Amino acid sequence: MNSDLTKAEWPAPAAAGDRRSVLAEGLQLDGQVTSKGPVEISGRLVGSVSAPDVLITQSGALEGEVLALNLTVLGTVTGTISARSVSLAEGAKAEGDITYQQISIELNAEFDGKLSRRK
Repeated sequence: MNSDLTKAEWPAPAAAGDRRSVLAEGLQLDGQVTSKGPVEISGRLVGSVSAPDVLITQSGALEGEVLALNLTVLGTVTGTISARSVSLAEGAKAEGDITYQQISIELNAEFDGKLSRRK
């Protein structure tokens, strides 16, 4: 995905029957994950993920790039994010640049970087 995420097209919404892909806790993956369905990261991903819905759980960590319609972070993200809707939940840690249309940052979530709203 080494492109300019500020202008990248967000993925199409997941179809009703699309199953969730899970990177389980204890698993480390180096590379690119692309899915037409939801992706849950409970392990560690070094690289990029592109999917309609991405959930980074409390045990999850991503170092790289995220391209999604909807991103929910409960764990840690270091890198570049481009998502229509971004939610940094309580306890989440995000470091890097975020391009978004809607964003929520809950109390006790940590963010260090630049925010760019896309219309």
